[in-house]
Amino acid sequence: MGTRAYRGLADPAYWEAHFQRKQFAREEWYLDPRRHAALDAFIRQALQEVQRVLVIGCGTSSLPEDLLQFGIPEVSAIDFCPSLIEQRQQAANGVQYYCMDATAMTFADQSIQAVVDKGTADAICASWDQAQRLLGEIERVLQRDGCYLLISCNPPRMVQGFFGTRLRRWQMSHTAFDRVDE
Repeated sequence: MGTRAYRGLADPAYWEAHFQRKQFAREEWYLDPRRHAALDAFIRQALQEVQRVLVIGCGTSSLPEDLLQFGIPEVSAIDFCPSLIEQRQQAANGVQYYCMDATAMTFADQSIQAVVDKGTADAICASWDQAQRLLGEIERVLQRDGCYLLISCNPPRMVQGFFGTRLRRWQMSHTAFDRVDE
């Protein structure tokens, strides 16, 4: 977050070109719960009572479908790339896909029980302002007792800086997972 190398990751045009080049093939950028038992167990436990989940920046990850298989009855997923969302909607498998920017969501206030972010914050928060817009939107759509599950490759100190004053309002815990060789 905050470096020039990451600034392009906040640009929808970058992702449109990436997904088109990869022909919308499934791709897990971070740990894949299907191949990482500890992460799978962590997600299942964190979301065990949840009925409605929103996955932000879904890309081509299988995570939205995996959450349905975990038994969560209502899973929505957003990404800001129109052609990607069109592809995802055609094979939705029960997930509701929306073309939407996570920093300007159209969901109603306090309408989501849990937001799952698997790398989106890392990719799009190249500036403090952008990070705060993202977190403001997450805070707005989450129910009062909601859960924001952030899966990040950034160290805890950087993530804590990302949260800023929200640390006073949100309960936060950190769990580290070893990377599994593909």
